Amino acid sequence: MEDKTKNQNIFLKEMINSSWSGMGIVNLDTKFIFTNNAFSPLLGYTNDELMQLKFIDLVSSENQVLFQELIENNAKNKYVNNIQLSCKRKDGGLIFLDVTINLMKDSKYIVLDVSDITQTIAEHEIFNKYLIQTQIDTNGNITKASEAYCRLSGYSESELIGMPYNNEKNNKKYSWSDIKNSKEYSGTIGNTTKTGNFFWVECVIKPKYNKYGDITGYTSVMFDITNEMTLEEKKKDLLQQIVDRDEKLNIMTSTMRLVAHEWRQPLNTISLEVQNLMLKYQFGEDIESEETVEYLTSVTEHIEELSAVINNFQNTTEIKESKVETSSKIIIKKSIESSLVQINHIQFEDTTTQSFSTYQHSLSQSIAHILNNAHEAIERSKDKDSKISIKTYQDENNTIFEISNIGNHIPEDIIDNIFTPYFSTKEIRNGVGLSLYNCKTIIELHLKGHIEVFNISKDENNVEETVMFRIILPLNY
Repeated sequence: MEDKTKNQNIFLKEMINSSWSGMGIVNLDTKFIFTNNAFSPLLGYTNDELMQLKFIDLVSSENQVLFQELIENNAKNKYVNNIQLSCKRKDGGLIFLDVTINLMKDSKYIVLDVSDITQTIAEHEIFNKYLIQTQIDTNGNITKASEAYCRLSGYSESELIGMPYNNEKNNKKYSWSDIKNSKEYSGTIGNTTKTGNFFWVECVIKPKYNKYGDITGYTSVMFDITNEMTLEEKKKDLLQQIVDRDEKLNIMTSTMRLVAHEWRQPLNTISLEVQNLMLKYQFGEDIESEETVEYLTSVTEHIEELSAVINNFQNTTEIKESKVETSSKIIIKKSIESSLVQINHIQFEDTTTQSFSTYQHSLSQSIAHILNNAHEAIERSKDKDSKISIKTYQDENNTIFEISNIGNHIPEDIIDNIFTPYFSTKEIRNGVGLSLYNCKTIIELHLKGHIEVFNISKDENNVEETVMFRIILPLNY
């Protein structure tokens, strides 16, 4: 009988040691009496070292009181209890454990069944911190909110609980009934922060079901699009104002519109790919590591694309040279050298008497772009041997450059669009239509001047139709 009991104890011990979860026995003071083979690797101590320790001493200080109360209650009520704890490993690291507490029949010892949930906790904390998410009841009130949503709205989670998810004053296009009547909702929602500011989110709302198939609530996963919506609103406001504003505001508006145009496609792609990845994880879909790498690689490529756009526009919006004292003759000489036009195709008349301070390279490059456009207009005209006329003169306050070419007039219905980004009159576009836009930006934004274009009709001497660009630069800038 004794041998049989001994063999049963050995067999039982082998079963416990073979368990995947950590199992240990502690006394009511939580001093270790026994640990199985899976317990030791969790905390980094050997079994012999654990026998010299109390489990409560390995529990993080913020969890010790709660754990001690649970041990004491367990000794009284003898119920199986469960708790999630953060514990200190031997190497100083932190581990999160799911601990089941079960009082043995003799009421002197307690069995601890522990599982490592560090990765689950870490993932939950990451998504809680960065994923904008709320849980909503069937009446449309918030029951839970992530840290990211709290940060966006300015409310604490306790303040948000019980608040309506949808502010119908801000979202008159739909009501909560729209969501209740559909199995899944996606759309743009606006709301007000605690401080009264407005924010916008693109959201996907899905119902939650109980085991009977009844809807018990909703999960809303969101992506912050406040900046994009704000940019859109500002663009509309600026477009409304430019009718009454001067040309400098027009340049800044065009630049903002152009950057937004260049950023929109890659930014939308990044948003969609990040949302897809988050949604797949949040709704329990399996995500292969190769798929994750593919998403992140694509996002990185689009970020590099956005960076290239910024670098391109910095070259126009930020002058990277110093002003120098120069003259109209020097500017025109450098402009011709930088252009496609041969010097013998230029008719130059200069009556200026004063030098002036300017960004010499930027100004000469701008005029070179105009010369190239004039040269191409002549090439398309019947009189390919006609010359480009350049006149420079000064009045009391300004230096004026006039560049004219004989050729067909620019149609009146498009002449106002000549300086618009991506606009071109060429049948086969040679470039992306930014050269004249860049000229206007440099001349009006950085040189504080003005550029205009107009048609000159035939006169009594039967002069051919002419297109003239006029640049006016202040002498004292």
